Amino acid sequence: MARANLLQTVASLAHDVPDPTADDDHIRNRIIAVMEKNDWCPFGLKVIVRDGIVHLSGVITEDQARQAAIVVAENVQGVKKVHDHLCWFDTVTGIYMTSREDEEVAKAG
Repeated sequence: MARANLLQTVASLAHDVPDPTADDDHIRNRIIAVMEKNDWCPFGLKVIVRDGIVHLSGVITEDQARQAAIVVAENVQGVKKVHDHLCWFDTVTGIYMTSREDEEVAKAG
């Protein structure tokens, strides 16, 4: 599937679940519900939401899964910002890499 098609499909999935409120628990539950429907869902998915700011963590094996997860979270009503803490694992080489955002924070600190 082309990246544009994947992202369009993922964005439409986020709109499938009704959205009666936009509190943090509802945002978290909605993100998890949408992601768990897909085979690209990060392993060990953890979603933390505080004041509409989402932190995604877990392990992905394809970089497209990172973008898909971010798009899902960004398209949930009430989300103000998404922080990417997803780690990428290459199943062939065993290489494990943290997110770019976490690398930048580590360099700055």
